[in-house]
Amino acid sequence: MNKENNISILQNSKCRDCGWPIIDMCCNGQVEPFGLWDWWQYCSNKSCKNHFGEGVFQNQPEFVELLESIQYDSFELDMGSSVNERNK
Repeated sequence: MNKENNISILQNSKCRDCGWPIIDMCCNGQVEPFGLWDWWQYCSNKSCKNHFGEGVFQNQPEFVELLESIQYDSFELDMGSSVNERNK
């Protein structure tokens, strides 16, 4: 089984509670609760209440906030300020 690309950062999204990136994981396995789902999404922040995450069937979990767009190539963040502006 090829395990490459089974997990990635969910683009244009963030955790509604802490603002950290969402991890999107393909989980066609036997381990419960993951084996019951094709996809599992969770917050990448280990201290967030959404770090355990939940399975995805047709709709995004409620803790996933979908964003209009994020310009990663220019380091624009979802709050509209650049990394350099935040470090001033």
